[in-house]
Amino acid sequence: SFARLNALVSGGREASADRLALALVERGITGRGSLYWEYYFPFHGPPRWTSGFVQAVAAQALARAGELLGDEALAHAAYQSFRAMLQTHVRPLAGGLWIREYGFSDIAILNAQLQSLVSLTSFAAIANTSGARRAVTQLDQATRALLGEFDTGCWSLYSLGGARASPHYHEY
Repeated sequence: SFARLNALVSGGREASADRLALALVERGITGRGSLYWEYYFPFHGPPRWTSGFVQAVAAQALARAGELLGDEALAHAAYQSFRAMLQTHVRPLAGGLWIREYGFSDIAILNAQLQSLVSLTSFAAIANTSGARRAVTQLDQATRALLGEFDTGCWSLYSLGGARASPHYHEY
């Protein structure tokens, strides 16, 4: 849904972006000054869970929508999503930070880190806060330090120390 919101913003589709952004914020769960989105199915974990990957893309998409629409409430929701990610969905690794794709696991998953870094770089440019810039720097530091650990020479691992990624994963 947040990828769709990003696409609507990129296409300048203001009315559709506004409707989707508001619906997504309404579906969010608030707590401790943060905004989360939950999955309601078990995926090798509890029946309800959250994702740092989603939080990062949500922060980006909502910030971009807020900027396009001139909507401070969406900008605030973007910051709340970013805050939620920092509170519960990062782990220290390799002298920086790594995104926890699955809120119930510390597994270091490559695609979650890479897409989160891209999304949060965009978010930080819009939010223009020292906290957002610092988080991006720390994500980048961990990514650069560990990227070679995922390289098998002709393929990559899905997760740090894990199995080789599937062809579907590489196509994605």
